[in-house]
Amino acid sequence: MTVPLALLIAAAAAAVALTLLFVLRRLAPDDGFWGQPEPNHSGSAIGVLGGVFAILVAFVMFLALQNFIDAKRKAEAEATAVERQFHVAEAFHPGLRTRLHGRLICYARAVSFEEWPQLEHGEHSELVDDWGLESEIAVERADLGDPVEAHALDLFDEMEVERDQARRDRIAAAE
Repeated sequence: MTVPLALLIAAAAAAVALTLLFVLRRLAPDDGFWGQPEPNHSGSAIGVLGGVFAILVAFVMFLALQNFIDAKRKAEAEATAVERQFHVAEAFHPGLRTRLHGRLICYARAVSFEEWPQLEHGEHSELVDDWGLESEIAVERADLGDPVEAHALDLFDEMEVERDQARRDRIAAAE
């Protein structure tokens, strides 16, 4: 649910409550439904508005918390995918393993130190894009003759797709 929709629902609830209040005031006998009305009739309307405002604030806080939790889950999914790629890279020969480990570490650092601050301004980091592309290129150029390495390549590619999707979801949730 989006924030504008939540505000619309809260405004509609406030309008219904106030309309009901004014209709009941018109229909009420001079002594009121439950005895003599209070001298300041606006106190009831202000009480209703205060209650509606409290509900609105609680609803907006709930939506903000839900969005924060969603963004946190997406970030954890991306970090998990990077960690799994790091471990799968152990199956490759030493030269490729070292290159992949370095690129994945740089990817994680770029996410932490460059992209997170940029997300506050609604932007994402091209450096993160570059490090993700560097790991793809390193794997594509590798000479894999061993069946274990070929299987590890399939796993690495699957996790790369997971990582990219989690990153897109994280960026979307941050907006």
